[in-house]
Amino acid sequence: MRLLFISLLVFINYSTSLAQSQVFEFQYQEMELDEAYIESLSPHRFGPPFTNMMQLLKEYYIYEETSKVSGTTTKFIQKPPIYYSVKKTNKYVLKALKKKLVTEEQAKSDLELVLKIALNIRHQNTVEFEDVLYKIKDAEDIISFYQENVVLTD
Repeated sequence: MRLLFISLLVFINYSTSLAQSQVFEFQYQEMELDEAYIESLSPHRFGPPFTNMMQLLKEYYIYEETSKVSGTTTKFIQKPPIYYSVKKTNKYVLKALKKKLVTEEQAKSDLELVLKIALNIRHQNTVEFEDVLYKIKDAEDIISFYQENVVLTD
């Protein structure tokens, strides 16, 4: 019984590590926001490009529905593992920068990569990608996963 349990744990670890080494390939797409709309947004610490990308993230992944009966509005998040991985990365890089664990250039680079990928894959088949991403809880591991396992092609 004990041997069966140990071999099961080894198999689970092995299959998890295999899934994380898988490379996901997605199509690159251009993104834009209306200039008048950008003026009304709350600024991101890294400047207007990041303000734009964070707003696009909200627009692309969150939608609201209002109930006709009760009049209440409910928010729905499409592809939650992707959306929350970006939010967690944003929070992590801002805290790491504040604690001087990373340089501003490195923080910007990491966040930009994660945002760019998340914004480009919203209409693509990401089921397997989301399954793997859902299992990653640490923000540093999320950044590494995006850097090593995701490729955007033209």
